[in-house]
Amino acid sequence: MPSWAANFEYDTVPLDPPGYDAGFPADEVWPSNPARGNYYCETSMLYHPLVCAMAAKNWHGCPPIYMAIGSKERIVDGAKYVAQQVAIQGVPTLWDEYELMPHNWPMGFPNHALSEKCYHSWAKACSYFADGGNIQTHGTFTALDSQVRELEVTKLTTMSTEEVGRLMRCKQSSIRPFTGQTPVAKYHL
Repeated sequence: MPSWAANFEYDTVPLDPPGYDAGFPADEVWPSNPARGNYYCETSMLYHPLVCAMAAKNWHGCPPIYMAIGSKERIVDGAKYVAQQVAIQGVPTLWDEYELMPHNWPMGFPNHALSEKCYHSWAKACSYFADGGNIQTHGTFTALDSQVRELEVTKLTTMSTEEVGRLMRCKQSSIRPFTGQTPVAKYHL
């Protein structure tokens, strides 16, 4: 997704894990035998719904979800797409976006005002879910100054299902299996 490259300089997630470097020490676990292009699964499975939420077409029957994301996370585009699709399909979705925050910012900056707000919202969502009440889809964007504005969760992104699928297929086709001899193509969206 575009945010993977666009937010690189702001986020805490590296471009690729160290195990993809040609000089990474090989052992009986990595690189895998047979070689594959991802730590977690065989490359052809990367965009299976059980591996990548963006590949899921049907969210009916899913329990309510809560998503908290920083606007400078590398995964923000994919998260917006997933939350939007889930909400469009009628699953109660709580979306909290925080201005300029990188991946896992509440853990990295636990005393920041936006971290405290995130933890509070997260706990509140857990309470709503546990109580089993009538949960309504709701989205917010919290600015650095803690001002909050409402977001329409069903309109978080303009990326179509076709565009997301095209980007996923394009990236998947560029992935070479990692053998430990040469660096692997950048596999992330």
